[in-house]
Amino acid sequence: MKIAASGGGTGGHTLPTLAVINSISKIDPSAKIFFIGSRFGIESRLIPKLGIKYYGVSTGKFRRYHKSTLLNIIDLSTLFKNISDFFRFIRGIFEAREVLQMEKPDVLFAKGGFVSLPVGLAARMLRIPIVIHESDIVMGMANRSLAKS
Repeated sequence: MKIAASGGGTGGHTLPTLAVINSISKIDPSAKIFFIGSRFGIESRLIPKLGIKYYGVSTGKFRRYHKSTLLNIIDLSTLFKNISDFFRFIRGIFEAREVLQMEKPDVLFAKGGFVSLPVGLAARMLRIPIVIHESDIVMGMANRSLAKS
């Protein structure tokens, strides 16, 4: 079985994914596992050191404020970052799709975080089954979006 794993941007998504990868490797040593993460997140430095094949893709983070004030909503710096990250996100979908087409995994394990959304959407486009893992009490935006797609 060939498994793509995705999630990251922070250790909170990367480290649990590594625990799952480790468990799968013990259960099925013949499983081929590779990781798709962000180009510059913690996972881009950690995963390759562990001998796991790693692909970095463009990612974008949507900055939102739960207690928005008018100043937060019209903050030009945040608005500019959200617009530029939207284009990184779109580019990330196509980059992830290219990796998935090349690697041809049987399944995608998505831990969540802004990294897993473009990868998950690319997997959906290619009809690759997705296993979504959510360990937080409130499901994050990326996992909610993947669950609905």
